[in-house]
Amino acid sequence: MLLILTPIRGSIPLRCRGPAFQTANDRTGRPLIHRRLIALVLMVLSGIVAALFTSPDARIAVHWSASGEADVFAGRWVALLGAPALLALLWMVLQLWPRRQVESRQAPGEPARSLAPDQVWLTGLVLLILPQAFLIASALGFQTNRFRLMPIVLGVIMTVVGARMPFLQPNRWFGIRTPWTLGDRDVWTRTHRFGGLVFPAAGMLTASLPLFGLSDDRVGPAVLVILLTAALACVAYSWWISRRLNGQR
Repeated sequence: MLLILTPIRGSIPLRCRGPAFQTANDRTGRPLIHRRLIALVLMVLSGIVAALFTSPDARIAVHWSASGEADVFAGRWVALLGAPALLALLWMVLQLWPRRQVESRQAPGEPARSLAPDQVWLTGLVLLILPQAFLIASALGFQTNRFRLMPIVLGVIMTVVGARMPFLQPNRWFGIRTPWTLGDRDVWTRTHRFGGLVFPAAGMLTASLPLFGLSDDRVGPAVLVILLTAALACVAYSWWISRRLNGQR
């Protein structure tokens, strides 16, 4: 959120470990790299299968103007494999995730690691897989409304990110980064627990916007208001809880 490079107060041990995907395991003990590869392969296959069922001469809309009119078109392979290519790029970036990570206070015996790479992966996956589904539906001839899809996509992303917030440990890359969360581990923990309530609620509200019958030109501003309200609430809470924990009135 706020990229303020303020040192974290106190002694936070750092360990020199391999990239996050090498040490991160799911609850079954399977490395997360396997799960990421499965998701990547499935997304690529979905694009290939959809392209094979699309006319070779088809031009698929990949960008729309503010009025909702399609203004950029691409061939079937570019349109349907663009999102999988971006996901593959994200996967490669996560392989180069910095070795120095903040130690995570998780269950005894569980490998110490930051959840930031997992958070980035989940966000990127949701951000790309839903538009990919939209493009596939459009390529196969199904009628879709971009303005109705956008709040659903953003709502799901906010819900997924928010659900992971309580488990996110202090790190240099991802999270609610304010001077107060970066300066105190307790403030970080409590603020992200608060964010774990606020962002899923904001996400569900955003995803439900199509049910309110808003006109297409009001959907974007409504999403922006909800997102800014949730973000500012977390910033304000980090300031308030910092003052409370430090005995300031």
